[in-house]
Amino acid sequence: MKTFETLMKEVYDGKRKAGELSEEHILATYEKLNQGAKSGYGKYYSIVNSEGTPNHTVINMKQNLYKFSAAKDSDMMEKINHALYDGDRLKSFDEFMADVNKLNILYNRNWLSTEYRTARQAAQTAAQWEAFQKNKELFPNLKYMTQQDNDVRLEHEALDGVIAPIDSSFWAENYPPNGWNCRCYVVQTAEPAWNKIPDTSKVVKPEFKGNTGISGQIFNEDSETGQPFFALAKSNPNWEKLFELSKLYAPYEDVKTSKDGVVKVSIYAHEVDKKKNLNYAKVVVGNHGGVFEILPHVEINGKKNPEYRYNGVVGDRTQFNGSNIKAFITTSFQKCKEGNQLGAFENRFLALDFQGKLNLNNYEDMVAQLNSKIQKVDFIILRNGNKSLIDKSKGFNQYKLLDKIKRELL
Repeated sequence: MKTFETLMKEVYDGKRKAGELSEEHILATYEKLNQGAKSGYGKYYSIVNSEGTPNHTVINMKQNLYKFSAAKDSDMMEKINHALYDGDRLKSFDEFMADVNKLNILYNRNWLSTEYRTARQAAQTAAQWEAFQKNKELFPNLKYMTQQDNDVRLEHEALDGVIAPIDSSFWAENYPPNGWNCRCYVVQTAEPAWNKIPDTSKVVKPEFKGNTGISGQIFNEDSETGQPFFALAKSNPNWEKLFELSKLYAPYEDVKTSKDGVVKVSIYAHEVDKKKNLNYAKVVVGNHGGVFEILPHVEINGKKNPEYRYNGVVGDRTQFNGSNIKAFITTSFQKCKEGNQLGAFENRFLALDFQGKLNLNNYEDMVAQLNSKIQKVDFIILRNGNKSLIDKSKGFNQYKLLDKIKRELL
C-alpha cells in the first residue's frame, strides 16, 4: 500500500485532483475501524453466519464502515487539495507536506482513534442486541446504565436507570453508544418498565440517534442529521458515482476455504442474489477447487458489472426455472452482448444454474443449443444440484459433453 507521502506527492503533481477518492486511504481507514468492530462484536463477526447464510447485521456494519471511510476520505482529500496554495501561489512540496501532515495527524490518528473506539462499542452493543432479542420472552425489558462515575456526561445521566420494553421506540433512538467515547451500556431485565419515559429528544445528539443492532449503521448515514462526513461528501456533485466505483476496491471475505480452493465474497456482493451466488460458488470450489470471487454489485449509468470472477476470469450466473431449456441457453448468452454484463470483457464465462432441473428429457436439447453459442465464452460452468461440470469452449465437442453430463450431472 502506498505511503501517505506518496499519495501527497500524487496530489502535488496533479495526479489526484480535488473530489477524487483515494482507495488506499479508504481501505486503511476501513481496516482500522473494521478491527474495532470485530473486537467488539466477537468471533461471529462474519458476513456469513454459522449456518452458511448471509449475516445481514454484519454486512450492514461492514458496508457502513466502508462508506464512512470513503466519506471521510472525500473530506480529507478536499482539504488537502486546498492546502496546495497560499493565495494564488503554489506552495513548495515541503511547505505543502508540513500542512498536510497536520491533517494526517488529525484525521488518521486523533479522530481515527476515537472512531475505532466507537466502532468497537457499537458492534459490541449490536451483538448484545441480537442476544437480547433471543431472550426477550424471559426478559422483555432493557435498562439503560451509565458508569456512574465523575466522567459521565450530564445528558447521559438523564438516561441512567430508564427501563423500557425491548421493542419500544425508545431503544431505536437511545441505544448506546450515544456520543464519541460514550461508555454507557444496556442490560436485559425482568424489572417493570417505567410508566413514563422522560423526554430524551434533546439528550442524544442527532448524529448518534439510532441502534446499530437494528440498522447496522455504526455511523449514522443520514445526510441531514447523521455524521457530518456524509453530508460533506454529498456536497460533492460527483460523490455518488465516485463512491459507486470505489466499491470495486472494497474488501472481500473468505467464506469457504479448503486445500484446493477458496470462495471470496465482497462486502458489496449483490444483496438479492447473495445466498444463491454463494451456494453456487461453494459447489464449484468444492468440486473443482480454484479461487471463486463473488464481486461487488456496482451499477453505473444503468449498467451492471459481472457477478463472478473464477481463477481470474469474470463471469455471470443465469438460473433455469424449468421452462424452455433452449430459450434459457439463448437468453443466458445475451449477457455477452455489448452493453450487457459480460459484453466488455474479452475473457469471460457463463455459470449456468439448473437447480436440479437438468434431466434425461432436456439435456440433449440444452447441449444442441449450447453448440451454437459456446464460442462466445472461454468456458461454461454447469451446476445441477450439488454436482457441477466445467467445459471449455476451445475444443468443445457436444457428443463428449453429452456423455460427461450423463455421467457427472444427472
